[in-house]
Parts: sequence; structure tokens; C-alpha cells
Amino acid sequence: MPVNNPWVKYIDRTYEQIKAAILLRLGISNPEITDHSESNPLVIILSFFAGAFEMLGYYVDNMAREAFLATARRFKSVVKIAKQLDYRVKAINPASVDIYFTLLDASNDPINLATNTLIPAGTEVQTTNGTKFITTQSLVIPAGAYQGVVGAIQVVAQTGVVLGNSTGAANQAFALGTNYVHDSLGITIGPDVWIPLSSFGFAKPGDKVFIVNIHEDGIAYAEFGDGTFGAIPAAGNDIIGSFKTSIGADANTIQPQTITTLNTALVLPGVTKINVTNYFSPTGGRAYENIENIRFRAPLSLRTLERAVTYQDYIDVALLANGVGKAEVSYCCGSCITIYILPENGGLASLGLLNATKDFMCDKKIITTCVNIKAAG
Repeated sequence: MPVNNPWVKYIDRTYEQIKAAILLRLGISNPEITDHSESNPLVIILSFFAGAFEMLGYYVDNMAREAFLATARRFKSVVKIAKQLDYRVKAINPASVDIYFTLLDASNDPINLATNTLIPAGTEVQTTNGTKFITTQSLVIPAGAYQGVVGAIQVVAQTGVVLGNSTGAANQAFALGTNYVHDSLGITIGPDVWIPLSSFGFAKPGDKVFIVNIHEDGIAYAEFGDGTFGAIPAAGNDIIGSFKTSIGADANTIQPQTITTLNTALVLPGVTKINVTNYFSPTGGRAYENIENIRFRAPLSLRTLERAVTYQDYIDVALLANGVGKAEVSYCCGSCITIYILPENGGLASLGLLNATKDFMCDKKIITTCVNIKAAG
């Protein structure tokens, strides 16, 4: 609506304002029309136009609002803006927890072995109601000790899932559902293993790669190339996926000392029984990123390009790690930087989150810098 419109100013947005402005101008341009009541057919027509102008203004305002990350209210709009910023919306972050393993003898007493005892990574434990956790690292209980602690995450492995059948078309997408764990998908098509990427930007026509995107409908999809950027799966082939699923934030409510069942059969010389438990509730579980998460992290990703150089970069990049809610840096001089973190949704950072964040930062830091990740609080 032009600013120099003598009938309606650009600040006149509501039906009442628009109608009042038109009637005021009508009294100046056509003083002979003195009847401005609703019984006048002209006033009735003007009322119709005032209503139409208000509706058009509403749509114009909404279009302007949804075009900017800071003001958009619709998830669909925020996801589209994030894609323009080359920001990948994150899927579920599983809750993590510290699991304590205690070695017992036949009398259920703690036993101190003369050699180290290995609890392998991927050991599965569960709560009394069946919620499963998997350890993220191997645990070595040293000789002379009977207990050790290791981080675990709340995930369930899904293997050999047929995601769909390729049609041979460009830009195919296959749904992964709403409980898919971020960056956990592996794909095989026939005898070939396809490689996950964060973008098709550097993929060649024959590269057997895929990406995972959260679409506007809030569902994760495995996407394939168009033959120019990334290869197209041959028609008729099944797309076989292996990935992890999680209940996300619901796992944060699990109470201490309720993860007590060891599902993985471990044969340890000299050990009759292994007790497992959690002394704290899991933390950091989160569903797919919502509007506020994306609004906060997308500008950080764009500003840092996910490379930590300055003091503030290390804070901002740490906040991009999945599951990290707050971060602060302790640095004076030298080549080592300590980053203190808190998980999303509060609580203390578990060993699993600390290790995952360190792995994330090791790929983003300067090569000559060492990074230590510690729990704040």
C-alpha cells in the first residue's frame, strides 16, 4: 500500500482504522455526501473494501513475519529458513546416564580381581519397565577394584529395516519416522554401503551418498542425489537402513536406581554376578529440534561455520553439539581449553554426553589445541 495514498495510510491496518480514514477523506473530497451512516449504500460498499484491505494487510504482515528466523512462528517456515542457512535440523538426542557396574562373587559380595576386567562398549542394560540403554564406551575395571562407571544412552538399535524401494527418480526421500536418533543412520543398497554426508554440495554424480533432513512435516527423511550431486539409487533396489531410535525427553524422568537389569550376557573369569544401577536420573534427552532450538542454533552455525577459533567460538560451537544446553569456557593461556557444559533440560552432564561432546569438538577445533570437556555444576 503506497505511503502517499491520500485515502489510507500505511499505518492504518485494522478494519476500524481503514474505514475511519476513508470516511474522513470522503468528507474532504466530497463534502456534499453528509450521510456516513450504515444505511448509506456507499458506506456499506466502503465497509466491504475496508474488510478486504484488513485481510490483505494480515496476509502481507504474515508473509513478512514468516520470512525471518527471529519472527517466524510456523515450524515449516523455520525449517525452510534453516535450509537457506545450510543448517541441519537435529533429530532426537537420546538421554544419557552414568551406569555403575559392580563385580560380585557367589555370595553376592564385591570381588577384587587380580587382573583388569573389560565391560565392552555396546553393553545393553534396561530399567524395570523395559527402557533400554547402551554403553557408549568400553569400561575397564582395574585390578584390585570391584566397581566402575561408564556412560550410556537411551537407544534401541534398528537393523535391516527396509525404508522403501527405489524408483530411479532424482531426489528420492524415505521416511525415518519421528523417533530417529540424530546421525545414526547407515544405508546399504544391494552390496554397496552408502556414505552419509551433511550436504550434497561437494558430492560428484557417481558418489553413493545420502543425507538426512528434517522436513517441514517434522519427520526425518533419508534423501538421495539427483545424478549431478550424488548418485541416484538404481530402480527396483530396496533401501536397507540401520539406525537407532529413542524416546527422547521421556527418558529424563527415569528415577535413580531403576536401571538394574543387564541384558548383555557377559562372561568374565572369576565373576559370578554383575550388578548394574544408576545413581542419578538420565539427562539431555530431547525430541526433534523445535522452533526455539533452531532459532537459537542456526545463527551460531552460520557465524562459526562450525569451526572454533576464538574464545567465543568454542562456546558457540559447543552449544551446537547435540544434547548441550549451556556452555562456558575456562581459558587463560597455553594450548588447552576447558569447556564446562550442562545438558539440555537441566541436570548434570553424564560421561556419555561429555565423551560425545569431546568427539564433536575434536572435529571442530584448531589442530594445535587440546580440548577438555567437563560437567558444570
